[in-house]
Amino acid sequence: MIRLDGVTVGYRKRVVLTELSLEIAGGDFVALLGPNGCGKSTLLRTLLGFQVPSAGVVTLTGRDLRSMPARERARLVASVAQEETLEFDFTTEEVVRLGRTPYANAWSSPSPADRSAVEAAMRLTQVDGLRARLVTELSGGERRRVMLARALAQQPQVLLLDEPTANLDLRFQFEMMQLLSRLNTEQRLTVVVAIHQINLAAAVAKNVILFDGNGRIVAAGPPSAVITPEQIEGVFGTPVMVAAHPQTGRPQVILQYQTSTRSDDSQALDDTV
Repeated sequence: MIRLDGVTVGYRKRVVLTELSLEIAGGDFVALLGPNGCGKSTLLRTLLGFQVPSAGVVTLTGRDLRSMPARERARLVASVAQEETLEFDFTTEEVVRLGRTPYANAWSSPSPADRSAVEAAMRLTQVDGLRARLVTELSGGERRRVMLARALAQQPQVLLLDEPTANLDLRFQFEMMQLLSRLNTEQRLTVVVAIHQINLAAAVAKNVILFDGNGRIVAAGPPSAVITPEQIEGVFGTPVMVAAHPQTGRPQVILQYQTSTRSDDSQALDDTV
């Protein structure tokens, strides 16, 4: 579905991704992990065609991304950005309808196929009950689901998400990742997620790509092969333990806290008196 061969991407004089080569199969669920500034968001922008590589080739379904018209790309790939500012008082349904733009003709009314796609997307994301509500009045978790519904209304083959659980409480984080897992499993939607929550990624992703701070791939493969104490500590510089989840057996990262002994605390207090 997605292939990168020797792709180098940067901004002005700063190179973010260097000679990156990877493949993502159709129907995969891939989590991109790594520290801030490692190039996760840049990679997503490159796959959308928003960032043009200075070297290398990106192909979608076997075709060079650069040769694909924007409308055709939008029918193949949809995205949900980390932050999207909606400055107009659109209703939920109006926002989701924007996902049909790649299929619309100028000045045309929504077709039966458009209406069907919008309704299906709103049902899947459980925002159909919010159709008449203004998006500016919704909670952060509700708005994130509306943005996902808009992307699904495009009926893409590939869904790219940049930090879909950022600034969401525990419940909405869990619900968002469960929904993405369902879409991947039931609709064979290829999902690529840039995410900081390692344990959430390990819980649902089929494969993980771990980047270091220089935008290079440290490891790629199933969560159990990538999320190891040595590799996580090497990338993030933080001592961790990795244990199997008692229900799923998937790896879960636990921070190793360095705590002072009682005698050390007492000595420190004495030194300040």
